[in-house]
Amino acid sequence: MKTTALANCSHIEMSLIIEAMTMHSYSLSGFEKKLFDLDLDKVRSRKKKVELDGCGLKQIAIALRRKGITIHRLYGNKRYVEERKKCFNLAIDIDLIRIKFQQENGPKVKAQTAATVHAS
Repeated sequence: MKTTALANCSHIEMSLIIEAMTMHSYSLSGFEKKLFDLDLDKVRSRKKKVELDGCGLKQIAIALRRKGITIHRLYGNKRYVEERKKCFNLAIDIDLIRIKFQQENGPKVKAQTAATVHAS
């Protein structure tokens, strides 16, 4: 299952997502980088219409948090406060969308009854 979770993002938020993903891509290597770059290419080409799974949404949130942390390390508490807040808040919003998506589309686990608990 896939979702178009970025459909409600503004142009500024989309450019922030692409910038954060591009920065994060440089820090990865191997198979992890290949998987991440697939999602990065999807986001760059399809923008708001991109269809992502839970893993892709999680990668975007990680990239946004990493960008916020990098801004804080480079410039401290006083500079680029608004951009840092946007990164962290957007990461939280994407995480909430991912959690909702996974709850609705994830595997359904049935509760064990007394009979099945003793059988296993």
